[in-house]
Amino acid sequence: MPYFPYVPIIGIITKLFLAVYLFAYSPIAWAGAIIWILVGFLIFFVYSRGHLREKEIKEETRLVKEERKPTERPYEVLVPIANPIHTERLSKIGERIAKEKNGEVIVTTIVTVPEQTPLDEGHRYISKEQKEILKEVDEYIEDVPVRKITAVGHDVGKSITNLAYEKDVDLILLGWRGKRKRFSDYFLGSTIDYVVENAPCDVSVAKAMEEYKPEKILIPVAGGRNVELSESIAKSFAKKYDSEIILVNVFEKGEKKANNLLDKHKRHLIEEGLDKVENVAIREKKGVADDIIEYAEDRDVDMIVLGATEKGLIPSALFGNVPEEIGERFDKQVIMVKKHQRIKSYFNKIMRKIVGKF
Repeated sequence: MPYFPYVPIIGIITKLFLAVYLFAYSPIAWAGAIIWILVGFLIFFVYSRGHLREKEIKEETRLVKEERKPTERPYEVLVPIANPIHTERLSKIGERIAKEKNGEVIVTTIVTVPEQTPLDEGHRYISKEQKEILKEVDEYIEDVPVRKITAVGHDVGKSITNLAYEKDVDLILLGWRGKRKRFSDYFLGSTIDYVVENAPCDVSVAKAMEEYKPEKILIPVAGGRNVELSESIAKSFAKKYDSEIILVNVFEKGEKKANNLLDKHKRHLIEEGLDKVENVAIREKKGVADDIIEYAEDRDVDMIVLGATEKGLIPSALFGNVPEEIGERFDKQVIMVKKHQRIKSYFNKIMRKIVGKF
């Protein structure tokens, strides 16, 4: 565009001037315009968006094969697996989460085809590895029903979120190599970034490690809805393996407030049937991530389950800088979780488009 960005800037200033003039000329008309815009948004989110999503799913994702056991459960965990090496690890984590909620696991492999290839031709692209993944799942998931789906799409991230929407799943569990993307447009990877930002449900990202029977589980506690999901997932492991749970709060000042918060969460876990729960309030020294990692290593913790950071107007990371730094640097098991919040999710996407990744 010639004279970019001056022409758009002039356009924005002109529209702002007109908006101020309209308000001065007729506040009622100005308010009426705002109301009509809000009504339009409401109609879109309540009615139109659902129909658009259904149309998008048909165009972007196709189910090639679906195998399921006859039992239906009220809670569903979707586990996309791309690498056979991670089949056992992710299957076991998904099983534990589903078991705690009296749910079932949906294991899927996504077959990607070129944009110019019709999705109906997707069955020709199914690899031997993908078939083996779905065969092996039955060996690892024993305590809950498992459904196996082979889906075809042009984009892995979109196919996962489309499948989650179509099957109305409650949580998506993704595997992660444990390395953040630097000097890139992505935080954790193109697929993970897309799913976390666009998922219609809760999301959990697990650093792929061989060991999955934790003796000590650490949960950083700072309040918010994400902590509840962290505790639920940690609880599912603690009940199975008789693990000790350590609740940690890193405070700069306000030790009494930190202890009160920890006591509240400890009582909740005890009421849920856990008896090995410990509270630890740590005064911040080197930084929250450094202090948590140092404490976890000193106590021989073998799993950290932590929720996404809820602070910050402009998002600079998917789960927050502290959770992602811990996830990358802690050399044992890490599970990061994020509760689905529709309004906040849309706001974050808009802010990322405006300011970009920094």
